[in-house]
Amino acid sequence: MKEPKVSVIMMTYQHEKSIKKAIEGVLMQKTNFPVELIIADDASPDDTQKIVNQVIKENKTAHFIKYTKHRMNKGVHQNFFWAYKQVQGKYIALCEGDDFWTDENKLQKQVDFLEQHPEYMLCGTDVTRVATATGQVQPSLNKKFGDITLDDILYRNQMTTCTVVFKKIDFDTQLISNFERFTVGDVPLWCSLLRYGKGYNMKDITAQYNIHQGGMVSGRSLNNTLFSKLNDRLLLLEEFPGKKQIIKRHGNRIILHYLKSALLLKKAYLSSLWQHKLLILKYLLK
Repeated sequence: MKEPKVSVIMMTYQHEKSIKKAIEGVLMQKTNFPVELIIADDASPDDTQKIVNQVIKENKTAHFIKYTKHRMNKGVHQNFFWAYKQVQGKYIALCEGDDFWTDENKLQKQVDFLEQHPEYMLCGTDVTRVATATGQVQPSLNKKFGDITLDDILYRNQMTTCTVVFKKIDFDTQLISNFERFTVGDVPLWCSLLRYGKGYNMKDITAQYNIHQGGMVSGRSLNNTLFSKLNDRLLLLEEFPGKKQIIKRHGNRIILHYLKSALLLKKAYLSSLWQHKLLILKYLLK
């Protein structure tokens, strides 16, 4: 196979129910360039390995899939770093094992855009959000379309991970310094990229993002969500001290949302506020 132009990173852990569809979304891509798929299985204790090997066996076009199951759990960040070291492409596409692509021209459209506009570092698209327990389509998160700047991301994440294609960078020199301390890796990755160019969100719907209890983001409890949001915003303040007003504005809105919900006697919100009172105080005084 020729050297791939796009390397797809698919991190997976206990995704036996969804990994087949995630892989098929990559297999169906129609491109005029070579693609490789790197599946990084973080020691899943379920049948993920069996299903992946079966998909590879049944698909003659699956020769570009490189599947590795780690012997021991690495954790999300280390699994991603490991996968990133394996890539050969000029561009990286992301799709975790619990989401899937729905547009067969997804990669071609995004790579064409990035090739024609060298000042852009990453390109995302719109997405369908589905609650897997009920099958119901959830409301849009009101993401911004068109140009995406560093300030846009520092205020609120505007990119959906399973839709993003980005230019390969040197993680040793170009990744923000405190990346590994973030609870979620997408925002610090976008911020790293946007220091070197612009981002863009297409209006095309190219993927389905599944909301479920096992999801890295969608499966978090109210407690974990509040901690993650405030902890990561403190880290953004550390990395971008000159952007304090932008970073704190959305964090303040998150705290206000929890306070309003607590005043409506929603016990889970009150419990979360109490549990993270010191973190909230630290954030407000920053």
